[in-house]
Amino acid sequence: MTQKPLLERIVQTVKKTTVEPFLFLVMFGLNSRLITLQSLFHDRACRISLNFSHEICDHLDDEENYIEQIHAVKYGNNLYNVFIMISTVPALVMATFLGPWSDRYSRKYPLLLATAGVTIDTTLQAVITAFPNASPYWYLLSASISGLSGGIIIIMSSTYSYMSDITDERSRQSRFAILEFFTIMATPVGSFIGGQVFRAGKYLPVMIISPCSFAFAWLWMRFYVVETKPRRFDITKREIFRDLFKLDNMKSSFKTCAQIRPGNLRLQIWLLLFIGFSVRLIQLGSLAIGFPFTRKIFKWDVSRYSYTTTVFSLINAGMTLTLVPTFSRKLMVHEAAVGLVGIMSLMAKMVLMSVTVYEYILFYAWFAGTLYACGGIAVRSRISKLVNRKELGRVFSLLATCESLSPVLGTISMTQIYNASVHFYPGLSFAMAAIFLIPAACIFGWMMSLPTMSFTQYEESEAAKNMKELKKVSSSPNVKSNELK
Repeated sequence: MTQKPLLERIVQTVKKTTVEPFLFLVMFGLNSRLITLQSLFHDRACRISLNFSHEICDHLDDEENYIEQIHAVKYGNNLYNVFIMISTVPALVMATFLGPWSDRYSRKYPLLLATAGVTIDTTLQAVITAFPNASPYWYLLSASISGLSGGIIIIMSSTYSYMSDITDERSRQSRFAILEFFTIMATPVGSFIGGQVFRAGKYLPVMIISPCSFAFAWLWMRFYVVETKPRRFDITKREIFRDLFKLDNMKSSFKTCAQIRPGNLRLQIWLLLFIGFSVRLIQLGSLAIGFPFTRKIFKWDVSRYSYTTTVFSLINAGMTLTLVPTFSRKLMVHEAAVGLVGIMSLMAKMVLMSVTVYEYILFYAWFAGTLYACGGIAVRSRISKLVNRKELGRVFSLLATCESLSPVLGTISMTQIYNASVHFYPGLSFAMAAIFLIPAACIFGWMMSLPTMSFTQYEESEAAKNMKELKKVSSSPNVKSNELK
């Protein structure tokens, strides 16, 4: 069998892309301003909220301004925590409504709604940034638009539900890995461009990049991505809209995960939800204190931090795209084993970060954590096989809800621990994060002893067993003698 030319294979792969470029554009817009936004809160806290002089705030990282830096960073971190809460908590409620609704009516409309909300929000933030004397509390007000439209939570959950709709059980883990690759690649590209633009033009140009990227993502979703749900003609648009706000939508997500299932499938679902929550909590929590940590220990600025994280994010993306398909397709490695690799990678990163006093230890830590994405891929791949297709949106909605609690809880808990321990042990947050991941590693270790049987295969196996038992009963001598009588 002749192998297809490389160019032809690339063209065929591009034709298969659906939501991958969309998610890349969204995550690019998010990551391009992530570190800049934290630094912006520190700067506005210094100049506006704490009313320090411009001379101090312009040289906040100098040794003589150490006390002012601690106060400004703490205040800015607290503002960032509130910002995350406002943009996340309302989105959690929206996710529980929109997830079950999307199972019945549409995958595209929730994505369009959430992307439009994020675009408007980031546009307003760019306008606020254009006014140097504007209070940082205006950013908190604009964040409510993202929260009420569903924000990143709806975007992530609906994207993975869409991918589950268009894939089968055999190819799903590889397609999830490709989707994760696009997500991971957005981190270095966004961080690098954001850092370089910040070096050239400071805050405002970086804040303009995000709404432009989100707008392109909305256009891609609107005009290129095909709806997977058939159009309903048996119900009016008004009734479809009303159905969005029914409490049954919220209940159905929990009922789907709580309903009795054969074997230990229900237990696996809840344990996977816990793992997904744990991984995201530590990942995003550590990301929230990464810049303040390196700013204090090594005196890094936004550009240096963005450039360095770009390099390791590229390594992360390459390792994920290479190893996950190799594990799943060529080596046929158990999904739980892939997940355990991800958990151990993240734990190693946290342990090394907790003892970092030199830059080379920090580089070892980031390299050790390059396979952390395997944990999230294994969770999504496994959980998609434990339910039928009609339940995917509800389960991924609840998974997104659990994972979306993580930015709030992870950011708040790790920044508060960092604020409290910055004077005597800045790495305490990372040490506690490593301990928190131990249950997730134990769960994946237990799941490695279980068969990789999907919900459909389990039902077929149970049906085959029942048929065998029925044949044994019907062919027994007692049954035959009764029939003769």
